[in-house]
Amino acid sequence: MNELSESDESNAATPKGVLEAIGAASVSVGSVEELRQYAGSSEYVHVNGYYVNTPGIGGGLFVADKADKASVDNGGTIIVSDNGTRWLRQIDGVKAIDFGAQLNNNHDDTEAIRQAAALGKPVDLSGGIAKVSNMPHGAFVDGVISSPSGVYRYGFGQDLGKRGLRVATWNIWS
Repeated sequence: MNELSESDESNAATPKGVLEAIGAASVSVGSVEELRQYAGSSEYVHVNGYYVNTPGIGGGLFVADKADKASVDNGGTIIVSDNGTRWLRQIDGVKAIDFGAQLNNNHDDTEAIRQAAALGKPVDLSGGIAKVSNMPHGAFVDGVISSPSGVYRYGFGQDLGKRGLRVATWNIWS
């Protein structure tokens, strides 16, 4: 296996070189659940999709944090493997699909959105329609949310509580 090192005199200083070096030093797994079961020695793991049957959706690059022994698995940005390794997702923003949301208007995405919202940043729901049954007060979202009474579009950073939805009771419709 190729190792990344500071003394490497290759083209690793260029963006392309960095990506090539990480690619050469990484392995690939099919899903977040497979990452939880990964017991190999690579410090870089590419996850193909959040679920094994959703390649390209919710996957990404994870880096092992060997020093971290305490962080809790949040289902999105921190994944804890069975052997205790903490895997940190390499992302720029908070996307619901990175926490397992399917955004297909069939699967209840509430828990995935709740986990993403716990990071305290606006949650990107782009790419589909999120079906939710409960939403934490103060959850900021950007996307489309469906309910039995209709489909609603929310702009970036809008608080669902300001839209007349009863989020303070943790139930948007009932």
